[in-house]
Amino acid sequence: MTLAPRIVVPIAILGATTATAVTLLYYAQSHRSSSPGGYLALITGAAVVGLLCGAGNYWAGPMEGRSGVTATAVGVLSALATAALLLAVLIWSYGS
Repeated sequence: MTLAPRIVVPIAILGATTATAVTLLYYAQSHRSSSPGGYLALITGAAVVGLLCGAGNYWAGPMEGRSGVTATAVGVLSALATAALLLAVLIWSYGS
């Protein structure tokens, strides 16, 4: 195991968890103040998670096996999954 996965993977996990938490906290604050949260925070949070997962996938692999296409696919799929999960949690929690 090289040094890159030891550093990149925990940073990607921590960053993705933080982005998801910040997005949910933003919506909790919006709900508390009775103002609409909008979709920009959800899209931004999912995009940040996708970028972190894609970069983590790219940099954690061996040098000869790195593929930008694979990293992009992982990033897009994780962004879509995060957006769907966030939307489901928000609908379930706040009803709209």
